[in-house]
Amino acid sequence: MKIDMFTFIANGCSDYAELLHRSCEAFRSSNHTIKYKAIETNGGSNEWPDVWEKVATTGDYEHGSLNHAIAIHKAIELSESDITIIADCDMCILFKNWDCFIIDKLKKFGVVGVGYSDYRTAKYYNFPTPHFMCFRKLPVKLDFSPEIKGENVERINIKTKAQEKTYCKNIGEQVKCDTGFKNVSICKNAGINSFTMKQVYNFQNSKLPFRDVNQKKIVLKYPMQHSEWHCNGGLFATHKQKCTVKGHEIDSINGKIWIDRINMFTKKWHGFML
Repeated sequence: MKIDMFTFIANGCSDYAELLHRSCEAFRSSNHTIKYKAIETNGGSNEWPDVWEKVATTGDYEHGSLNHAIAIHKAIELSESDITIIADCDMCILFKNWDCFIIDKLKKFGVVGVGYSDYRTAKYYNFPTPHFMCFRKLPVKLDFSPEIKGENVERINIKTKAQEKTYCKNIGEQVKCDTGFKNVSICKNAGINSFTMKQVYNFQNSKLPFRDVNQKKIVLKYPMQHSEWHCNGGLFATHKQKCTVKGHEIDSINGKIWIDRINMFTKKWHGFML
């Protein structure tokens, strides 16, 4: 099977993108052909990792969510393979034969990927997000466009049973109209089912180890970073998040801790470090 995997690289993200590639290669099978392609976004990157083929450049539209959506649409337009994967460059895949797992799921589901945790009340729930999302050619056009008013992403109030069912939220709650939220209703209205790995944000359930108490205290200051997704009893992926924000570079304190936790995990369970 042929797979086109896309990531999105802005200034300061090159090292993260290299790690994503290393992790994908370390844990993939030899059964499939994976082409690693990237969109240069958010005004461009001063450095570029050779392991990713630059296939397009999109501009800076002065809003991160809009930049992301435009880059994703370009990736889908340029996909040439049976399966398309979009992934944030600061994801790290840690599941053996992850490609076989995804392809097997896509035999039963139209869209496969990682989801938001239900505790994030402003995010849609139980549908794959652009952090890591996989799909075959679909009978509908996916739309990752956010709804933006001024500098802010808009929110919709859940008022009907239909909305409640679509977004897996209760009446009275809100859904943030961020990158990818439209695809929940697009796919559900078209009868396209999905498989979503649930986000693990509770560090008590974390599979990535901490080196010591001080390391854990630092990470707990940023609870939505170092997110994990588990499947079949194992760790599928982890997400650093905020890699484009100054102070969150891969050689920052938080970035170094994330890398250290990943390497402790891979060393213990697989005998090597990334």
